[in-house]
Amino acid sequence: PYMDSAGLGVLAQSLTTVKNQGGRLLLVKVTDRLLDLLVITKLVNVFEAHDTAEAAVRSFDTLVAA
Repeated sequence: PYMDSAGLGVLAQSLTTVKNQGGRLLLVKVTDRLLDLLVITKLVNVFEAHDTAEAAVRSFDTLVAA
């Protein structure tokens, strides 16, 4: 899969929209190419990424428990 700057912009806008509504946007199974793009653009720490959907769902439980 390929993502250009337009796709990255859509992700960033989606993250802003979700956060403004009190939610979280989780990325699952991020490819090496996307991870490289996030690192290069210094957005790697902005997005929350998980290896599996199950791990992403569990991350909600850790917030409730904290």
